[in-house]
Formats: sequence, structure tokens, C-alpha cells
Amino acid sequence: MGHHNKTQPVSDQRIFFLIFAAAVVATLIFLLWPRSVASHQLSPRAEFAACLSSKGVVVYGTDTCPSCQLQKGMFEDDFSRIHSINCDFHQEECTQNGIQGTPTWMYNGQRLQGVQTFQDLAQFSGCKAP
Repeated sequence: MGHHNKTQPVSDQRIFFLIFAAAVVATLIFLLWPRSVASHQLSPRAEFAACLSSKGVVVYGTDTCPSCQLQKGMFEDDFSRIHSINCDFHQEECTQNGIQGTPTWMYNGQRLQGVQTFQDLAQFSGCKAP
């Protein structure tokens, strides 16, 4: 019988497979790796909206109020970060808080009624205007 060598040369197919597998793993790591903090930074408007909520600022409004829609539009998609109460669906809460017109912004027992500029809301809340 012939002598059998225990060390087999690595085939080209196996080398290709290992390189391909390493490329797939590297791609997945690149795609799934958490991005740096800088890429997760919020826009100034988003930061402002988040600050308003974190301070406890609440805005009361309705779906049919043109001024409420204007105020919402100022924040665009970031309005979702603001604590808002829709008086169409929470009439009792709005009545208990003495909401007479909308939008009404409330913070620390104080209120601002009507559409507010970012600067007005910044002075009201202590948050930095975008």
C-alpha cells in the first residue's frame, strides 16, 4: 500500500469559500455595527421637541383647529416627540385643565395660548430654540 499523507493541500474551492465567507461576515459587521454617536444626533428641531417633552411641556390641540395644524407643521415630523393632548379624544382632561382655545401650551402651571414661535417656546420652557 502507498504512503498516505495526512496533510492535504487546500483546494482552490475551499480558499474561495473562506474568502467569500469572510467578506459576508465583514459586510454584516459593517451593516449591523452601531453607528457613531454623531450619526445618531438629532436635528436641532428634534432636540428642541425632545427637550420640551423632557421638561414636562404639554400642548393641547384638536384635529380640526387650523392654528394647531400650523403649530404642528412648524415641527414637521418632530411634533411626535412633543407631549400633546388631543382634546377631540380627551375632552375631560382638557376641561379639567381649563383649555379654552387651542393650541394651548402648558408648563409649570403657566400657559401660552395660540401658535407660538420656537423663540416663544424656548423662553417659556428654558429649552434651546432650533
